[in-house]
Amino acid sequence: MATDAGIERLVVPESPGGEGWDDFVQLTEVRNACRRVDGGHQRDTSPEFLLGGWHEAGQTEPETVVARRDGTVVSFAEYHREEPEVAPVGWFELFVLPEHRRRGIGARLYDEIERLAADDGRTTLIADFSSPPREGPVVAASNGAGGVPADDPGARFALARGYALG
Repeated sequence: MATDAGIERLVVPESPGGEGWDDFVQLTEVRNACRRVDGGHQRDTSPEFLLGGWHEAGQTEPETVVARRDGTVVSFAEYHREEPEVAPVGWFELFVLPEHRRRGIGARLYDEIERLAADDGRTTLIADFSSPPREGPVVAASNGAGGVPADDPGARFALARGYALG
């Protein structure tokens, strides 16, 4: 299904109140809303706390891509990479507000993340998501250590793109 959401790179502010701060606050709200629904998290993260983690010394800052509808951030993906001398690995997280899912927004953001990883020469791309326990069928992890509910949105998204749970 086509979407009318605009996709763009996000300027991550250097500090609270800096250039891009309002967008970063919206991104944090999307992240918190998705984590409450999908991950069972009870506590929200403040934009200030999240920003501090993104500017941690010794870490490469993530590339961030957002999707907007009517000027409001409704989805985002963050792409992280190890320094090439450490490992040719990239990983990402993708968040889509539940009311905006199944419209192609997540797929478009994922395509952008995959392109960034390919441009970086990454040979492995790892998705990170959390899921609260639920009743029903479980998709077992490939390493044999647990699994995730088969009806979990993150698991369905990853499996549809050829990922193995591990």
